[in-house]
Amino acid sequence: PGATDIADGKDNDCDGIADNGADVADRDGDGITIVDGDCHDNSSSIYPGADEVEEYRALAINAVRGDNLVTSVSENYGPEFDLLVTVTDANGAPVDGASVFIGAERLESSDIWPASWGVTDAAGQLAMTLGGNYLGGDKKFYGRVDSELGSTPMMDNQVTAIVSSPVSFELYEWEVQLDGEVPTVEADTVDNDSDGDLEIQFECLLQGYTGGPNYSTEVVSRQPDTPPVKIFVVDGENLDRFQSGDSFDAALEADGDDTNIALALDTDTATDWYLLLVPVSVSGKLNADVEMSVYQADDLIAEETFAVPVVAGDHVAVGVEFP
Repeated sequence: PGATDIADGKDNDCDGIADNGADVADRDGDGITIVDGDCHDNSSSIYPGADEVEEYRALAINAVRGDNLVTSVSENYGPEFDLLVTVTDANGAPVDGASVFIGAERLESSDIWPASWGVTDAAGQLAMTLGGNYLGGDKKFYGRVDSELGSTPMMDNQVTAIVSSPVSFELYEWEVQLDGEVPTVEADTVDNDSDGDLEIQFECLLQGYTGGPNYSTEVVSRQPDTPPVKIFVVDGENLDRFQSGDSFDAALEADGDDTNIALALDTDTATDWYLLLVPVSVSGKLNADVEMSVYQADDLIAEETFAVPVVAGDHVAVGVEFP
């Protein structure tokens, strides 16, 4: 009692009638029932012996019904194609952290519904795989990009057509150039020829990058291979020049993935020195764990650890001041 009745000539549910609960109807009218082998009885184009249409059967996906019959739901997903979005600034530099929205026309109407979204990486790119119920016939996909450097289209809540009648397994590209410019910072690096017995060591770990929004959450988190931060070692005078917007000199310069930096100094000429962290992205923030150590003749004379956020549009300076 209570078992599912299947079309096998037996009274599976013990109600005195054989096969009364079995699914022997032909819902899609193609002349084949599930019992007779129709693996998708909601589509008249799918039945044993039907012609295969690659554009609409891009994936082989099966589902098990409650009566243990396996049905194909591939038509719910295919076709499928790839989209590569590349976002650059006015100078052609990649834009990190730009929010990308992709919408699509539904099969049953021309209404635009969300299909996918995400945030560009350090190369200014976002790769997507699109498909599913949104595809069919001459339907179109639409896109929108938002960044601190501008938006495409410029008007709020607008999208632009980017792909029409996509073909399964094809790669489509959408290139967007924004009006703004990615911030850059440059310093004149001066040689430090000192072989004195005083050394400052900085160990800097940048991690936990967050940027966004990505249209579904306020932020998106990832760990880029090279954190979008420039690192400089400067003295107090050049830190003041940087903060005033003037050109400045640096004893050392490094990228965000260089975690260990050391500067040798002469004891009698030592001055204030700083590790300067400058974001080169237009959005987001990182967490910086900085360990600063001062050695004299290989003896540790001072040590300090800092945990500070590095936010786009700002900078962080961690330093040691000598008496």
